[in-house]
Amino acid sequence: MQTSMKVTIYHNPRCSKSRQTLALLEEHDIDIEIIEYFKTPLDQKKLKNIIKLLNIPAADLLRKRKVLLKNQESPINSMMKKQLFRQ
Repeated sequence: MQTSMKVTIYHNPRCSKSRQTLALLEEHDIDIEIIEYFKTPLDQKKLKNIIKLLNIPAADLLRKRKVLLKNQESPINSMMKKQLFRQ
């Protein structure tokens, strides 16, 4: 017996990887909740929850074009953490 699984995808229709991921999910008849994050931005609480569930640094949610962002102790990552987790 197969259980139904619902997947939430934070989607950017202009991103080829996002479109490929969505197509793969649809191809496998997976129940999908699509959130276009440019149209419906995530609030601070939702972002914190995603980071906690993924157990990753905040900067890892971003695409990395510069080596600086890959360093968890980078000034950019520290700034992102402060902004994201400010009270």
